[in-house]
Amino acid sequence: MKRFSRKGGRNGRFLTLPNLLTLLRLLLIPPILLALLYRSFKVAFALYALAATTDWVDGYLARRIRQTSRLGLILDPIADKLLSFVSLVALTVPSLGYSNPLPLWFTVLILFRDIFLLVGIIILYTMIRRISIKVHALGKASTFFEDVSLFLVFLLNALNRPAPFLFVLYLITLALALLSLEGYVRYALKEVRHRAKNKHVQRP
Repeated sequence: MKRFSRKGGRNGRFLTLPNLLTLLRLLLIPPILLALLYRSFKVAFALYALAATTDWVDGYLARRIRQTSRLGLILDPIADKLLSFVSLVALTVPSLGYSNPLPLWFTVLILFRDIFLLVGIIILYTMIRRISIKVHALGKASTFFEDVSLFLVFLLNALNRPAPFLFVLYLITLALALLSLEGYVRYALKEVRHRAKNKHVQRP
């Protein structure tokens, strides 16, 4: 019988509790999308709330009981981005009859930021073969406001209550997203310059 490992050893490297919660979050994405497509907004909100809860709990457990693993480091951001991507796109479709559809400009710019970051990470890795990106305060704030925005949109659509105040929240989220992007670009340029300088010094 396999047991969970507190230290992420051979038996627990993959089957840690945080990893199972991350897998659950991935499995919840198709039902969330189906619920939105069939206009079962209350079901969609309940499923999204459960997925968001697993995101918080798996991160807490990974830190609290030290159940970290390489698989978790890969799966967790993938699950987060897939959940965010599917939610953003689905909630932007006005024909589904939302009381609070996401504005197209908001979805496009948020996805542009994420795609730009992904491409930048790939390019940076191919250039220096080693990458360690530290999430700064603006990045954390951007993620927090994006999560809050999506949660409220799911909730208010489930309640069928239009909420004009969401527009202000979108603007704050977008501003933080673009500012965080600028910070990551500066970090990437710094890494490239540092790499080029080291190569120059190492030449005979």
